Amino acid sequence: MSQIEYLVDSNSLLVAHSAAHGVMFTSGRPAANPTMPRTENTTYGSTDEVEFWGEGNDFPQQIIDQYSKNTLIPRLLGDRTSELIGGGLVAMRRVGVDERGNDVFEWVDDPEITAFLDDFQVNRALYELANDLLWFFNAWVELIPNEDRTKIVGFVHQEAAFCRWSKQKKGKCEKVLISADWPNNSPDTTITLPAIDPYAWGSIDQVRADTKTNYIYPINIPTAGKVFYQLPFHVAIILSGWLDIVQSVPSLKKYFMKNGMSLKYHFEIDNEYWPQYFGEAAWDEASPEEQLSLKKKWLDGMLKALTDIEKAGSSIITEKIYDMQGIKGYRNLVTITPLNDLTKDGKYLADVLEGNAQIAYALGADPTVFGFAGGEKMGARSGGSDKREAYLIEKFRLQPIRKFLLEPLAWIARYNGWEQRYPGLKILTRDSILTTTDTGYGAKQTAQ
Repeated sequence: MSQIEYLVDSNSLLVAHSAAHGVMFTSGRPAANPTMPRTENTTYGSTDEVEFWGEGNDFPQQIIDQYSKNTLIPRLLGDRTSELIGGGLVAMRRVGVDERGNDVFEWVDDPEITAFLDDFQVNRALYELANDLLWFFNAWVELIPNEDRTKIVGFVHQEAAFCRWSKQKKGKCEKVLISADWPNNSPDTTITLPAIDPYAWGSIDQVRADTKTNYIYPINIPTAGKVFYQLPFHVAIILSGWLDIVQSVPSLKKYFMKNGMSLKYHFEIDNEYWPQYFGEAAWDEASPEEQLSLKKKWLDGMLKALTDIEKAGSSIITEKIYDMQGIKGYRNLVTITPLNDLTKDGKYLADVLEGNAQIAYALGADPTVFGFAGGEKMGARSGGSDKREAYLIEKFRLQPIRKFLLEPLAWIARYNGWEQRYPGLKILTRDSILTTTDTGYGAKQTAQ
């Protein structure tokens, strides 16, 4: 069996895993299930059947609608989803530590496990779960046992935007309601499935002894003070007003392009100019409509003289008269003022850059990785070394979230007997670590 070195401190893996299932490694069975506080003061309300997700029970739909109008947020969330799942799943077994104290893993070459982890449906479901976890900090996966209930053979993603918790009982929600029509669902469009309790000591035995065929395993990224639905950190983009600022700039630019670009020059014409130019008799005899026509004809000629490429470098003549009152001296009868192109002056550019930086920070993304242009005071370094180091830091910061994502697979490994067959088994993700050119190769394979 080939060996692969796990590059993260071994304690981080063991502690995180024990947080979810550590009690299962102790001797004996716990005397009771953990205490689950009950709350009547739900943030957004509920009905007799469902706990609301958002004030109108449409929080995911609102997030999707607002984020999808932004050019940066979906891209960053998509990139971080790819970083989270890496290059696919792999089964490894911890066989010891190296001289630096890092875990050393051995590849588990088991046809049953490999077939499950390599299945395209499992990998598609994993990507969709990771996507939901980063968008909403909540995700749901459907697990289906085989007919004799000895193995979990189905691993199906359920869209987070379609899932709601059932009304709580004794401090926990026991079912998940699934509908594509929230918040306007009906009984005909709603499916109810039992939920596996990740905190219950005997959840595996309960499922094995049950008669139901479909179960939901919930995943989330814990946030402070939230009960049923976790609140993504990046919602602060909306609450702080930065998203509104960034979103308003394209509309302003569009308005300027539509209305500002047609105005190239401002002509200020003294009333005394027209009789002198056209002749006093001709001007006085002209009707108001004829005078307006003469002005338009004159303006067409001036614009042609100012904008005709073939006449570039030519000159125009305007007249001055002496103010007989002696107050202003000579004054211009014609004043031509070029107007600034509002689409080229960089107006609001600094606001957009700062807003995009705030969006990236809220999403936990390092702007260096995606080539953020930055600004005079925002740091514009995006060279190869900077990108590599920022990328590595992002990967390591995703470790806790990756463990939440892989938790259902750890549960399956225990249910299916894989852990008993291979003590120390871990379901990890393949990955590539970018290296410097002086190492002789461009990337190093690892598992996380």
